[in-house]
Amino acid sequence: AIMSEGSKSAKFSVDTHLFRELGELLVGRESTALIELVKNAYDADATEVTVFGEKIGDPKSGVIRISDNGVGMDPDTFQRGFLRVAARLKTDGDRKSTRYERRFTGAKGVGRLAAHKLARKIEIQSVPWSKTGKGVVGVDGFIDWNKVEAVETLDQVPDDAVAANPRPVARAEGNGTTLTLTGLRQKWTDAQKGRFLLEV
Repeated sequence: AIMSEGSKSAKFSVDTHLFRELGELLVGRESTALIELVKNAYDADATEVTVFGEKIGDPKSGVIRISDNGVGMDPDTFQRGFLRVAARLKTDGDRKSTRYERRFTGAKGVGRLAAHKLARKIEIQSVPWSKTGKGVVGVDGFIDWNKVEAVETLDQVPDDAVAANPRPVARAEGNGTTLTLTGLRQKWTDAQKGRFLLEV
């Protein structure tokens, strides 16, 4: 690039409100957001998904936990897939799942936006599936959306807002992912619960 004297290079920055804005556009209702997380489990070749809610009528103490027995993630997959906005992992190749070659159902990048819409904090524990079962390293991570949005741009996000720590895997542990959502953004009414059960 040829630059005139005194000119400065420019760079893009991304406002942390991007997650909120995209979430509103791409994920309508709370029930739809929860369905997206179930779809993510299906796309990860889960044959079983458990959605557990406790005290979800009270946002402060409510917990939603989605557990599956899918192919899971190691720290690298979590970083490239879950923490990268509009990740290409589901668009590259033939758009089929790793183990059972299912056609992907989840929309690109919507999983983390769905989690953002539902709660202020998400914790992720995951154990990847391996054909041999050897050398498996899982991930223990979290996203604290309050800390992310306390700064203006994504390049200012502090280290204690997002984590993707390697997790030693015991031989007896099965593969899969558990997402734990806390700091719910609103209370779940009977109507919302009913809508989720209908959609699921």
